[in-house]
Amino acid sequence: PSIAPRGRPTVGDTVFTTQRLTLRKWRETDLALWLEHLNTPDKQPMVMQFNAFHRVVRELQVSSPVILQEFAEDTPSLKARLEVTRWSRAQDEVNEPPVFENWPEGSVGAVIEPLGPATDTDGVWKRSYKSEITVPRPSFEQGDIRHLLTVRGSTPELQVQLQLVQRLISGVGAPSLVHFGETKVGVPVTRRIQLSAHDDRPFLITGTENESISITPDETVAQPRHWALLTWTAQEPGELKQKLLVKTDHPQKPMVEIEVLGQAFP
Repeated sequence: PSIAPRGRPTVGDTVFTTQRLTLRKWRETDLALWLEHLNTPDKQPMVMQFNAFHRVVRELQVSSPVILQEFAEDTPSLKARLEVTRWSRAQDEVNEPPVFENWPEGSVGAVIEPLGPATDTDGVWKRSYKSEITVPRPSFEQGDIRHLLTVRGSTPELQVQLQLVQRLISGVGAPSLVHFGETKVGVPVTRRIQLSAHDDRPFLITGTENESISITPDETVAQPRHWALLTWTAQEPGELKQKLLVKTDHPQKPMVEIEVLGQAFP
């Protein structure tokens, strides 16, 4: 953008100060600011300031930098869904769909579909795309498996990277954290939680490995999901911060770990 005063004053002196800023995103663009000081006849300075604004947007962006896939024991494959948005000053560039690279071996699909037509806002074209890729179950030997994926545009330097994290889940799932808040010694505090079998196999909740924290399920029959009450009765003043182990009869990973927090006062 260019902004400059028109004409020249007839009285006093005019001083122009120019500050130049170069932004390198789509192309080199100059942003200039002029500050005009005009001396009026009574020698009192009059200041006029002209500002120009430059908006910078991403050329390529993914909906999320991380894709998490959680595989149960009998899950052969999972679908990974991804949205990508392109921006450019040229409409034909945003109409070129992005390219996905480095997916795990055996992945199929990768059908890239536009999410509507390209739109123009102040000379900047934008278009979004979606893709759904079927990723096979990996061979889990230890911990999470991570893949660094690449999404490319129409030029080699136009690319973004994201992570595909594959995780094996088994047994029973529960909240990772339960906070009991503040209480007094000997006064019970309860919190309601849900435990679910990842494979939908019915199971029973059999107790906890903590004398001051008990668990009471709503139902005493085996089922894939249980609502239960956790009850903490503090035995002495102090902070509660530990890993609680909930016991079940699920054949795969029967112990469920929950972090519990709280504070007890006399």
